Amino acid sequence: MQWFVEKDIFPENEEKLSQVLGDRLTFVRIQTLLTGIETLDGSPVEQTGIFYGSIQLARHLQRSGFLSFLPDNNFDCSYWMPYFGTLALNYAHFYIEAGCFASCVRTLGIDSVPFFVKQEKGYKHLNGHVYDNATCDLIHDILFPHELLMIAPISTFGREFRFVVDDNDNIITYSEYSLDCDYSEPVPDSAIEFVKKTMRAINYYPSNIWTLDICEYPHKGSGQYRVVEPNSLLSSGWYNADVEKIVNAVDKIVSEIPCSST
Repeated sequence: MQWFVEKDIFPENEEKLSQVLGDRLTFVRIQTLLTGIETLDGSPVEQTGIFYGSIQLARHLQRSGFLSFLPDNNFDCSYWMPYFGTLALNYAHFYIEAGCFASCVRTLGIDSVPFFVKQEKGYKHLNGHVYDNATCDLIHDILFPHELLMIAPISTFGREFRFVVDDNDNIITYSEYSLDCDYSEPVPDSAIEFVKKTMRAINYYPSNIWTLDICEYPHKGSGQYRVVEPNSLLSSGWYNADVEKIVNAVDKIVSEIPCSST
């Protein structure tokens, strides 16, 4: 099946994907959310396939028959958090409607204390923020009043790691979660063991294949970990993970799906 990769969304993966996929790879860009995607030379995309790119575009294209392993609600905080409980970094939390946020933080007296806020929905129009004076304006500008925000205390932690896992509790590949592309240190064995034990302990299967982010807690080298969040595989960066293993795992799953448009 052809892979359609949204250009410049996860640039660290593009060269590796080109090497692994060859002529099965088509780079695309968004035309509009109403018309979908086009190739980089402006040609219309006239077939469906596997889409790798931004989560907002993936949600739209999935309705048109593209495969992106993006169940509608399974990556919402209120859905996955109860499965992980105290294994989760932000297990101590509560929710506030976006339309009530500004007045609530003042009334509750938490506007003078730093705290963490993120959109509860997994499609992430609002990523995680440490609250500051501009946060209220940002929330007002990009979220509907009824949308929920997750509020949690500020946590300190060490390195973060992204694991690719499947619905049979297999770890496909993994990488340090690094924005500066420094992968000089290997992923610790203790982190791998934490993910294995976590997968055995919970009953959370959001998709055929997905990512699980964890962090060292409370500091680098502690040997202790917490779950940061799960995410959709095909709307997440893969950092230094083994791209060929990911492609092979996705291809295997697709070959076993009776109808690849679901």
